[in-house]
Amino acid sequence: MSEDEDFSALASMETFMSRLSLAPVEEKTSILQNILPLIGDIAQKPEWKASVSQSNLHILFDCFNTSSEEEMNIAGQVLQKIAAIIPPQVMIKKYSQNIKRCLEHPDSVVKKANLKALHVCLTGQSQAALDELAANQPLLNLVTQKIRDPDLAVSKEAIIVLEDVASIGRLETNPFFNQGLLAMVKDLSQDKDEKVRMRTYDLAVSISRLSPEHLERIKPTSLIKSLVHEVITDDVLIQLNAIEVLTLLARSEHCQVYLDECNVFSELNQMIDSISSGPMANFLVPGFVKLFGVVAQSHKEDCFEKFPNFKSTLQSMLDGNDQIQQILAIETYGFICQNPVKKIDLANRQFFVEGFMPVLSKYLKTGIANLRSKAMHVLDDLMTTHYEPGENLNNEWRVNQAILRRTDPNPLMRLLEYSRLPFPEVTIITHSVLLKLVEQPFALKMFQSTPGFMESLLDRTVSQTKEVILLKFRILERITQLELSREIFPPEVAQKVAQYVQNGPFHAGSQVHVAFGEL
Repeated sequence: MSEDEDFSALASMETFMSRLSLAPVEEKTSILQNILPLIGDIAQKPEWKASVSQSNLHILFDCFNTSSEEEMNIAGQVLQKIAAIIPPQVMIKKYSQNIKRCLEHPDSVVKKANLKALHVCLTGQSQAALDELAANQPLLNLVTQKIRDPDLAVSKEAIIVLEDVASIGRLETNPFFNQGLLAMVKDLSQDKDEKVRMRTYDLAVSISRLSPEHLERIKPTSLIKSLVHEVITDDVLIQLNAIEVLTLLARSEHCQVYLDECNVFSELNQMIDSISSGPMANFLVPGFVKLFGVVAQSHKEDCFEKFPNFKSTLQSMLDGNDQIQQILAIETYGFICQNPVKKIDLANRQFFVEGFMPVLSKYLKTGIANLRSKAMHVLDDLMTTHYEPGENLNNEWRVNQAILRRTDPNPLMRLLEYSRLPFPEVTIITHSVLLKLVEQPFALKMFQSTPGFMESLLDRTVSQTKEVILLKFRILERITQLELSREIFPPEVAQKVAQYVQNGPFHAGSQVHVAFGEL
């Protein structure tokens, strides 16, 4: 078949498969490349869609028996697209043996493609597809064994498929829990290769996070306890990986409760002191701080009191001279304050006001653009409001105002200065902060009272990135929507804002200049 043949005229997928089977080896890649972009149209053509389910895809699987990496890649892409069209239970029933053979292929490209095709079949949470897969125990076992594949990319795809399997249907009949797969995973967690062990923990954590019921199924395997044990080993690389996976587990509310009940956080809190004074402190402390930051944000108790070593470690980081550690410390506070209850609670506490705020203010004023940008992201977290209108929202506004004023005697002038800098990483986040502030009455008043501020927002002559232009437009558009704006801004300014919004963000007409002295 020539490359310029009109594939769209093919009457059926069976015709395509027939031509593919008859084509010389050197033409197969070309045929696959030509058909690939047309497969997306099949779903819109009933006659094609029906023909896919009825056609013989064994020929497509035969394309994996080649030494051509390109042909294997294209065949894999075609397979995944077809898997999204065929009823998943049909795909698994008819071609499970082909998939099994491909998972035993020596080339990782072939294994990844077929695991991805299985993932596509299970993405729709099809019980029928799961039932077909459950009926093929050798294929399930092989997928599980791929956790220890030498190629990490293959292992990751296998883990995704197993996550899919565990997430479908009733746990009482789910093959992951009832056909020996979980036991296989537990056995793999005892592997001498730490990379294999960590992959089993990744899978156990992902499944545990699905629901409290899934966690209950994982508990008896001791996989989570084994993960915690990895944190206290002497191998720093294993510790780093384990603390990262444990942090992911702690982001789930029901998993965090379980870890707390097992005194995991209390034990790790005791470790922080020895780690902080140890030779690997620069490597390990950040991981521990991030973990406790996650816990502190959502935990019902006061984690600064419950875990005093975490609190003292954060303070030591703020008091030190290490820029990386100071930035991490203020980022951790910013993350915790994404929970408005925690932010309101922290706002007037001494260690927050006298420890955190001066360091945040320092980095907001630094001349190093990337450090200033990181500090601005923390400010962006702090200025976010979460409550619906009412008393709690007013409390949060008061806290936000206090925090903002502690960063600078005239914070809007500082933000105005940053909004004009030639550093996109600073100007974009600055305008994001302003977008958060426009919703808050105290800040809206500062917009009007700060000389040159509205002039800058309305100025189209300054060269700016698309992101900044769109953020400016959203700020001004929001001003026109707020009833309070009518009380704050003079009619002349309000008219200019309305005209700016009416013209749109990328108005190509006359440039707008507003001189407050002329109003």
